[in-house]
Amino acid sequence: MRTRERQAELVARGANRTMNSRHLTRHAVDLVALDGEVSWQWENYFRVAGAMQAAAQASIAKTTQSVASGQGLLQAPRHRGEG
Repeated sequence: MRTRERQAELVARGANRTMNSRHLTRHAVDLVALDGEVSWQWENYFRVAGAMQAAAQASIAKTTQSVASGQGLLQAPRHRGEG
């Protein structure tokens, strides 16, 4: 998670424009393509995007399977006396 101090540094040097970043609440991440070193070649970012999409689909499938088997993420609390 990005700290407020790190965000302030990024804003101060112009690498970011706001202190209201979703990085601070763990709702955003920065990704970089590595090809032996940091790469800025577009084709590498298409591979990163594909990997992120595959991970998201796997997560959705796992969640769907859990819900279908009755082991969903959100379950209603049991009332006293229920087994």
